[in-house]
Amino acid sequence: MTKIALLVSFLFSSFIFASIDIADGNHVMEGKWKVIKNIEINDLTIRHLRQIKGKKSEICTSGHLDIIDLVGPINKDTADIIERILSTPSNRCRVKGKPPSYSQCKGEGFSANFCERISKGPNVEFPIEVYMSSGGGLLKSGFDLGEILNKYNTGTIIPWHSTCASSCATAFLGGNFRTMSPESSILFHAPYNYGKSNSYGSRKVICQSQNPELEKYMIKVLGEKDGKKVYERTMDYCDASGGWKLNPDAALMYNIIFKTL
Repeated sequence: MTKIALLVSFLFSSFIFASIDIADGNHVMEGKWKVIKNIEINDLTIRHLRQIKGKKSEICTSGHLDIIDLVGPINKDTADIIERILSTPSNRCRVKGKPPSYSQCKGEGFSANFCERISKGPNVEFPIEVYMSSGGGLLKSGFDLGEILNKYNTGTIIPWHSTCASSCATAFLGGNFRTMSPESSILFHAPYNYGKSNSYGSRKVICQSQNPELEKYMIKVLGEKDGKKVYERTMDYCDASGGWKLNPDAALMYNIIFKTL
């Protein structure tokens, strides 16, 4: 059975698709694509996809452009898997020709830190785009993933008709370039734990009234004014199934994203 599974995986990864669905079918990416890896751990699916022909791949010296499609809960494995993909040099796109100026880069919606980095010399590294569709997970796992996304120069994107909630929203903020597609949303709520079950089997949600680590992180990625505001609104909501939910235009106002698609 193991040999058969490996053979099927190999054959599937060798297919070339005219276009490819991401975000559990909610978003279609144009161009010719290959599935490099299809990783499934419990309910989490992470796919490493490669465009071998298309508008974006044409700008890369390698002739291909890689993206990551993340669907499912943010768990203890997520940051490790993402780092293994991001840290492989062959998965990175180096842009052909002269790098953009700082002002050109900022005009495209990239962060100040990223623009300062790429405007200094040739052979500029283009951010790997990480498409995120997730209902959340462990807060610490969200912090860990956010740090990895920031370290390895990524663009975080919430695809069409998708939501990035809870710890996914925390991780999303780590992207050097952040954007949302039409009809997508991002949702924040205060961290919480579950208490003991009552006689009916229900478990009470116990909310945190403050989380200094989360506040510090939000100020770091969003700036003093927006970071404090987003943190305050996050802590105003404590709901296992809801929270402070924003569409792309609302997220743009708070510097949660740099531009909308």
